[in-house]
Amino acid sequence: MMAGPEEAMIQEGIYLKLLNETATFSGVGDDLKLFDADGTVLLVFKMAVPPAPEPLTGTTWELTSYNNGNEAIVSVIAGTEITLTFDEEGGIAGSAGCNNYFASYETDGNALIFGMIGATKMFCDEPEGTMAQESTYLKLLNTAAGYQIEGDTLTVQDSSEKIILTFTAAE
Repeated sequence: MMAGPEEAMIQEGIYLKLLNETATFSGVGDDLKLFDADGTVLLVFKMAVPPAPEPLTGTTWELTSYNNGNEAIVSVIAGTEITLTFDEEGGIAGSAGCNNYFASYETDGNALIFGMIGATKMFCDEPEGTMAQESTYLKLLNTAAGYQIEGDTLTVQDSSEKIILTFTAAE
């Protein structure tokens, strides 16, 4: 049992009472209506509609986690930002945390393949681990075989359908 503000407790009690009084229901479109035995509407629910997925192209994707190669999904190192942007002409570009990179890409349904990746050649020693993370990220792009977008999240899978990269649409 939990206690909350008095108004919330009253509202919960009324809600549970109305659920107990429900005799019939009707679902039309996005509405679900619950009725008592006399046909009086007791409760109306609206179906929650998930947000439309972000488009693959034209969205700047920020990496939130990746497979570190040791069967573990890890977060991006604090203080680094890895981005990926797909253009309409079959090219990608972004920041790998220290260096900028670019490549071509092809999709066929949810299949995704990147071409040879080029990158600038700077060295960043802060934050610690930036260069190793960048190297791992660029190697993972080379193993990409598929992708999926749900809402504002892009996941990239390898050929065994394991998630190797997870991105969120940048604000």
